Amino acid sequence: MRALLDTLLLEYVMKLLSYFFPSSSFRLFCCCLSTICSFYSYRLIPQDPVDPHTMWVNPFGRAFSQMRRSDLIRIDYDGNVLEGGPNKLLNRAAVLIHAAVHKARPDVNCAAHTHSLYGRTFATLGMPLPITSQDGCAFYKDLAYYGAFEGIVHEGSEGENIARAIGSKKAAILQNHGLLTASNSIEATVFWYVSLEKLCQTQLLAMAAASYSGTKIVEVGDKEAAE
Repeated sequence: MRALLDTLLLEYVMKLLSYFFPSSSFRLFCCCLSTICSFYSYRLIPQDPVDPHTMWVNPFGRAFSQMRRSDLIRIDYDGNVLEGGPNKLLNRAAVLIHAAVHKARPDVNCAAHTHSLYGRTFATLGMPLPITSQDGCAFYKDLAYYGAFEGIVHEGSEGENIARAIGSKKAAILQNHGLLTASNSIEATVFWYVSLEKLCQTQLLAMAAASYSGTKIVEVGDKEAAE
């Protein structure tokens, strides 16, 4: 219950920030991840509220710490730039991955993907993220694992494969790649991404501590995690 209340409180605060400061969700995303991501690997891509078959994306090469609302560009699912800021450079992977997710999930209004430090580190282990804490219970049966990596997503079916892997869930760990979250709002998408990144950090620390001490990591039971 406390975890749920914390979640609702943070989402409420973020909604207020987004109302008064439209670029605040992007900046919060930056504040949480700016020290652990390369500047070109941030992607927080919401659908356009008027034309849901188009998306708003940060232009390639613009750091999130410098991002303004006027910098964003609107693109269609084929990567054609329709409007936006002066920098029209586009990350091709942003089109292929996020367009595939939005096409497959009409309920998704925003998707986030980065190559964050702990997320991409955990993604090298070739395993799903176990539920080992109260905070992790929020992802019980709602976290996908994509156990394949076909290189940098420039062309091909990798984006569609990732979309199929996440299915109806709110997040996915992409092997040898990073993390992906998707939700019906920008605020929830950011919250779940930051939460998942911290869970990856916790798991890596727990595995290191258990290896050193020779103890076993205790996982949360299915019944408890589902409550």
